[in-house]
Amino acid sequence: SKLGFTAQLIRRHGIPRSQLTVAGVMTRKVMPALEHPSNDVRQAAIQVAAEAHARQPTAIEDYFPSLKPAIQQGIKEASATAATTPAPPRPRQVESTPKRPAVASGSGVGHAETDQLDEPTQMNPEECQFCFRTFPGYDEEQMEVHWATDCLLLVECICNQVVEIAQLHEHMLEDCDDRDKIRTCEHCAFPVPEAQYTQHLQDSCAPPPVAGQQRCPLCHKNVPEGDEAWGEHFLQPPGCVRNPRRQ
Repeated sequence: SKLGFTAQLIRRHGIPRSQLTVAGVMTRKVMPALEHPSNDVRQAAIQVAAEAHARQPTAIEDYFPSLKPAIQQGIKEASATAATTPAPPRPRQVESTPKRPAVASGSGVGHAETDQLDEPTQMNPEECQFCFRTFPGYDEEQMEVHWATDCLLLVECICNQVVEIAQLHEHMLEDCDDRDKIRTCEHCAFPVPEAQYTQHLQDSCAPPPVAGQQRCPLCHKNVPEGDEAWGEHFLQPPGCVRNPRRQ
């Protein structure tokens, strides 16, 4: 969930370095979510507030007068745990320098390379190793925020881990911490979150792609195999129509 990911960002980077603000976290995320009918959403909001409280308790407690005593206590108790909980693992690193995807001219993203590099090279901290956009002045932590929030080649799984979209199905089947909430479709053999299974059968289930094709885990469009085809699908306008990070 977005709330779960906000909690991860705060835990890893704090409030200022995660490009969040106390006011933004509390007024735009926590306070509205505390009014949600779902207990899971309310608990996620408490966890976000707790992560922020563990780092800036005075600023967060300025909002306590508008909260019920039980919620105030819940935030304080969760904050004590958050203060001693290690940051979640960083998004998975690419072990070697991948071939750049082909993208539209003028998009602000690196262009296709014709020659595959024989050996891994030193990563440029100002260049995203997934979408190849460059961010002058970025350091490692700022790049992590890009991965966490807006890189078009990455997506948040239902387990809140950020993974490459091209490897989402593999992650769901092998590494996802919420595998018990995932169902393999009996028709197309693709992994589908249980909560989305009925909708999947109605509008996106289709026979597996033919040889030389791969299916986008988000929009289920068949895409030719290879990094360049993925780059075109996600980065060239209009992009993947079901990419939640698409502007």
